[in-house]
Amino acid sequence: MNNNDDSELIAVASIGKPIGLDGWCRIFPFGKTLKKCALPLMVYAGKDNLYKTIILNELYPHNKGYKGLFSQYNTKDSTDSLKNYQLYIEKSHLPPKDDDEYYHFELENMTVLCSETKKYIGKVSAVYNYPTVDAIEIKKKDNNSNIVVPLTKEIIKTVDLQNREMHVVIYLIEDLL
Repeated sequence: MNNNDDSELIAVASIGKPIGLDGWCRIFPFGKTLKKCALPLMVYAGKDNLYKTIILNELYPHNKGYKGLFSQYNTKDSTDSLKNYQLYIEKSHLPPKDDDEYYHFELENMTVLCSETKKYIGKVSAVYNYPTVDAIEIKKKDNNSNIVVPLTKEIIKTVDLQNREMHVVIYLIEDLL
């Protein structure tokens, strides 16, 4: 394992338990980035700031995630050694995104404003990928508390990457404030 400078590595998934005996494993994506990447794909499997370079050869939908096959891992035992690792790709190798899309890492530290009044609510402190919905954690303006808000089109009115602002529909989250 190498100790890499992870400043340009973007987490795209986590590796779960093996599936069967031939090296397949569960992969839990963070957003939609991984499914847009062309295969085979060089990825970094990392844990505790240590990374190993591996090749993701196959990726198919499976339950609430994917099943994947890495070229260097062709047995249940070898794949089991990757369980609970995060998968990263280099920022420069991210697939192109549509105009109305964004990567989760781009939301971190973004200013959150009320879409109606432009009143400051807080800053995005984290982005989570839950099985049913992605969510953002907002550090509120009082700096003493955080709220977790679903990352849905109903709540998040706009995301302005250039100005680093996110506008939310306040009446849908006012009980959390």
